[in-house]
Amino acid sequence: VTLVDGTGAPPVPEATVLVRDGRIAQVAAGREAGRALAATARRAATVDGRGRFLVPGLIDAHIHLQGGRNAAEGGGNVVDRALAMRTLHGYLYCGVTSVYDAGNNADFIFGLRQEERDGAIVAPRIFATGANITVPGGY
Repeated sequence: VTLVDGTGAPPVPEATVLVRDGRIAQVAAGREAGRALAATARRAATVDGRGRFLVPGLIDAHIHLQGGRNAAEGGGNVVDRALAMRTLHGYLYCGVTSVYDAGNNADFIFGLRQEERDGAIVAPRIFATGANITVPGGY
């Protein structure tokens, strides 16, 4: 794989990346070093990354996750969990591994955040503030 490490260093072509327990454990640059690294990780699953790039996970630093909102009339909350899960999966599909929700239905977003932290759902890492604070009728 061509490795872009996010430090500003040039991309590393023909990198071999060893992953242990879901985290990058070791990187070898070049074909020979990659073969040596692969030999030490005998029963490891292999992904052919030729022609592909490995980049750090992206962060969306301002979202309002779809699926949780306060009802406009009559109070209460409206929650569409299926929509929220599709949206979270879409972030992952696009390489976004962390999101910051800057205002949402607090019970909804904090509940999802806890499920994400517990490993109960497949989602990017969720950071959240809870409810929006505003003036009546304004943002």
